[in-house]
Parts: sequence; C-alpha cells; structure tokens
Amino acid sequence: MTLNPFIYNPQHAKSSAELANALQYARADFVTRIYDPKKDEFTPCMTETVNLTFNGIHNSLCEKTGRIFSLFGAHLIAMFANTPVAKEFRKWCLDILDKEVGVPEHQPQSPEVFNGNDLNNLA
Repeated sequence: MTLNPFIYNPQHAKSSAELANALQYARADFVTRIYDPKKDEFTPCMTETVNLTFNGIHNSLCEKTGRIFSLFGAHLIAMFANTPVAKEFRKWCLDILDKEVGVPEHQPQSPEVFNGNDLNNLA
C-alpha cells in the first residue's frame, strides 16, 4: 500500500479518507468516528478542516470541506484505531517523523522518567 502525502502548511498531511484507507477501514467516516469523541486530545497542528479541490464529474473542479491530519495527528488516530495494520501504521508514522526532524531511530533513554507523581503535578 502506498500513501500519497500532500504538502500543507508545510507539513505532510493525510486526509481522513487516506487514513481510513491506510488503516483498512471499510468506510472513510471511520476516522471521523475515532476523531470526534477524542478531539480534545488533538492540537491545532495535528488536524485542521480545509477546503479540498478535486476533479469531479467530467473533469470539473469541485470543492469539498475535509479534515486533514499531520503525521502526529495520523499517529494519534492510529493509536485509537482497532485494525490489524494499525500497529504497523503507527511505526511508519514514527519512522517518517524521525526522518523529518532528524532524530535517530534509536535514541538514548531520556534522563527524565515519568512516574505516577507527575500526574499529580499536571492537575
């Protein structure tokens, strides 16, 4: 399966339909079903609603409002996805992000360790 990211602001972004296809959902609206109840977990740089232009019937240009996801947003969608390929898709997203930001795939362990006390500090 090949994904065709398009450039948007200037990150690679995926449409909801592309994510649904990549995650092997039968319908494109399954990504929306994942996103809607968890939208408070997404930041503005992870997803945005945009007007998409595409070829319609008889090569006429049509506009449609759609949701796009950055690679971070796509990864978060895949975290909530329940398909056989979701795990591999998450790995793919992280591999691309590592290449984009120039972070080596195998990093030394972070000096800070997250523990249960950190949750109290967040509240």
